[in-house]
Amino acid sequence: MGKTRGLAKPPTASTTTTTTTTTRAYGLAAAALVAVAAALVATQLRGSGGPVVEVAVEPNGGGEPSTLTLDGSWQSVLHARYPEAQRIGLWDRHGVEVMWSSADGQSGAAAAPPLPAGCTLYAVLDEFPWVWPGSPEIRTVDVGDAHVRLETLSVAPRVLLAHGVLSEEECDAVRSTATPSMEQSTTLVKGQTTVVQAGAPRTSSTAWLKIADTTEPERSVLERVQRRVAMLARLHVGSAENMQVLRYLPGEHYHYHTDTGGSPSIAGRALTALFYLNHNFSGGETNFPMARRAEPMNNVYRVREEFHNCQVDSGLTVRPQQGSVLLFYNLAPNSATKDFFTWHGSCDVESGEKWAANFWFHLNLMSAVRKRFGTRAHQFPARTEGVGEEG
Repeated sequence: MGKTRGLAKPPTASTTTTTTTTTRAYGLAAAALVAVAAALVATQLRGSGGPVVEVAVEPNGGGEPSTLTLDGSWQSVLHARYPEAQRIGLWDRHGVEVMWSSADGQSGAAAAPPLPAGCTLYAVLDEFPWVWPGSPEIRTVDVGDAHVRLETLSVAPRVLLAHGVLSEEECDAVRSTATPSMEQSTTLVKGQTTVVQAGAPRTSSTAWLKIADTTEPERSVLERVQRRVAMLARLHVGSAENMQVLRYLPGEHYHYHTDTGGSPSIAGRALTALFYLNHNFSGGETNFPMARRAEPMNNVYRVREEFHNCQVDSGLTVRPQQGSVLLFYNLAPNSATKDFFTWHGSCDVESGEKWAANFWFHLNLMSAVRKRFGTRAHQFPARTEGVGEEG
């Protein structure tokens, strides 16, 4: 009978004791290192030699605040509040991640001025996107090559309007690039692509713009405006699908719908950036019928019936302004759960042509970006004032 290989002798009692003791020692040492690292991060954020700082932490997108003390235990306290999260980023009100913690004990802080006591931070979990909290004041946001004004229009649904994001020349360039490729729009019904007919819920023309298929100078324009809007959303530009350009002629529309319905492939569209590319037309308003309602509806046919496919007298109505970008969040913050407050429609164009473009940020693409770039995907240097300042 041959020898048996690869089988170790069972450990003796003394060996077991030694191993257990050594493992416990390593565990205690690792825990001590985590505590030291957390304390170093806390010291960095409050300033060397400064007093222990307490900050308010709200859920992503805003909500009920809780106090977090920036001492050596801040990580354990934070993860106890969000036990399901593997990574928690704490962002300031300018949309800048100033510190983060992971469930394996790692943590870090941005190279930023010390945090003032009492400032508000927002907890962004795992790979979910930053959600701009509602604000009664118009913010000025640094988007890299420009500063734009960001206005909260609604908190349910979460809708914001960014003014002056694209110049008139940039709008014209997007339109001219798309014009040769315009085709009849389609819809997704139970995962199947359907070409729309006259009188259907969607009547418009569409072109998908893939930057790799364009040439200069149009390519540079598309790259520039997409980076700008990604910076506005505080997301990596690789988190977005290709831009979809839309043209509506008189009588054309898109009745109430959500941007996440019709197919599992689009259920992860967390954020819509809707570009308004012209304004020399009448009609064509964007309406959110669930705004100012206590509860949303969850059936497309009921929504279209009750609100007559698209109207402007109730809910939130947005009149397109050339160069502005409408941001609205299709999913609940820190979640893949659909937000039924986001029903919206493009009402009939009465005269002229309406041009717009969709730029969708998708959870699957965000995950791919995170795997490629790691924590750098969350690092945005843009800020309009000192980190954490209130007012």
